[in-house]
Amino acid sequence: MDMDLDDEDAFDSIFQSIMNSHEEELGEKEEPRHRSSPLRQSPEDSFIVTKALTTTDNNTNRTQFQQQQHLPLPNHLPHKHVPGLCLHTNVLSDKDQARLMAQITEKNFFKAGQQNQAMCFGQCDLAWLNWLICERLLLHPQETEAGVLKEPYCSSSWTTRIPLFDQSIMNLYFPGNGIKPHVDLARFEDGIVIISLLSAINMDFYKAQTPMSPNDPPEGRSSSPKQEQSKEQGGQRVPDFTVRLEPGSVLTIQGKARYEWEHGIQETMEDLVEGGETVRRKIRVSITLRKMRSAAWEVGGGGEERDSKSAGPVGETGNGVADR
Repeated sequence: MDMDLDDEDAFDSIFQSIMNSHEEELGEKEEPRHRSSPLRQSPEDSFIVTKALTTTDNNTNRTQFQQQQHLPLPNHLPHKHVPGLCLHTNVLSDKDQARLMAQITEKNFFKAGQQNQAMCFGQCDLAWLNWLICERLLLHPQETEAGVLKEPYCSSSWTTRIPLFDQSIMNLYFPGNGIKPHVDLARFEDGIVIISLLSAINMDFYKAQTPMSPNDPPEGRSSSPKQEQSKEQGGQRVPDFTVRLEPGSVLTIQGKARYEWEHGIQETMEDLVEGGETVRRKIRVSITLRKMRSAAWEVGGGGEERDSKSAGPVGETGNGVADR
């Protein structure tokens, strides 16, 4: 049954049905999804990630994903080759996700499904996220474990700043949507947080073609025509590794991971997961938290630049969303 995108109530009911279905699936599992355990493995042993390998056989040319390790999924997964990248699983309970979705739909950020991206600027606009930041990211229900924005997971060089965040971007992904590989704009400081809601998705990481630096001007550096040409004509890039972002997880990106690595999501209807199986995508919502550099307000204001190839609602690029 097709949804009338002009009917805001219908869109809200779709989100409610997604949450109900999600809770039913969880109820069928023997173990609860939300768990808490200290980080026991070393970074070299604990990070589980799918490695992209390009192989050729007699039937087809395709990118295959090979699971590096088969270990119980711990709560915090620092990457041994990319300093500053850490995936925190099971941070948000299902009630937490439902609370966030209720706030998002109440504020009509996605214009009843007609818009796939919304942005908030300034502490006042982010007030609705205070409980998430203070009670879930900075603190942890178990006293034996630090919050995800505390050492050893994140550097105090940015987690002690005031304000911690003053910009947020919400993205709505329908199956088939994606984001082009990118490094977040220089107008944002170090320390980026990506929160996943409703369903899982694969996020790919690539060594940056044009690495950035925290010393870059907030307006960014101009790429040479040769660099831009290589990006357009280089064909489909093969990711260096892929991270599975489960609902309720939090990905923190800082340091080298923030400036020297690109992250993106492929435009596909299904993802390849452990064991070579494919999983069809469902509707997903992400919340990205960042802080503007003080000089960026003077250079470009609060607005987010739009891809020159975009067509459709604000933030949309082709079949995906623009997250710079």
